[in-house]
Amino acid sequence: GAKILELTPGAKLSVVSTFDSALTSAAALRTILSGATLLPVDLRFETPPKAAARLIAAGLTHVYCTPTAIRLLCSGLPEGGIFPDLRSILLGGEKTTMADVRLLAHSTPPDAHLRATFASTETQLVAHTTVPLTGDVQPEDFADMAIAEGVTIDILAEDGSRKAAGEIGRVQVTSKMITLGYQGDVDPAQADKVTHNPDGTRSYMTDDMGYLTPDGRIVLTSRAGREIKIRGRRVDLG
Repeated sequence: GAKILELTPGAKLSVVSTFDSALTSAAALRTILSGATLLPVDLRFETPPKAAARLIAAGLTHVYCTPTAIRLLCSGLPEGGIFPDLRSILLGGEKTTMADVRLLAHSTPPDAHLRATFASTETQLVAHTTVPLTGDVQPEDFADMAIAEGVTIDILAEDGSRKAAGEIGRVQVTSKMITLGYQGDVDPAQADKVTHNPDGTRSYMTDDMGYLTPDGRIVLTSRAGREIKIRGRRVDLG
């Protein structure tokens, strides 16, 4: 995460949260080990205008949050205002849209860039893409994502067979960073999502649907399960 964010000594990182589990110890540790300064924001207890003013005064350079959180934070800017020192925005947890790109293009300096990510608690970082925050960005510029180092993605059919490039199926992620499993009273179907492989890696069957491009990038298309995310919160449609 620190590498993708380009955190360096002296950077000012804000993790902007809208719910209680967003600001994790991992984010704090990532910041400390990078020699950066953490500027936490919890928008449940601080209004967007106050948060925006505080971050501007502190010289904010990096932001890590959900698209919902960045929309709320930018709503606190005065009309025509920007985060003048902001250089890197890392968004995850929800789909990043063209509306987010346009919003950030008007809220940041010309040399800022956006990184959209695909990750989960069970898999950590899976894939990411980077786009400049300019007016000529097109949807295809960030629809497909580069698979993270040390991660393998397979697109599977219902019978477990691998699908060819361009064919949509269930996204299975394999790496050494996959969760060891679940503890306690767990739905067997959920527990079966984790597979321990002979080479020491583990595989996790996500509820995401997508396909691989011929050059090995991933495009996410929809969700297979009944869980979705609304404003960063998991919602079971059942």
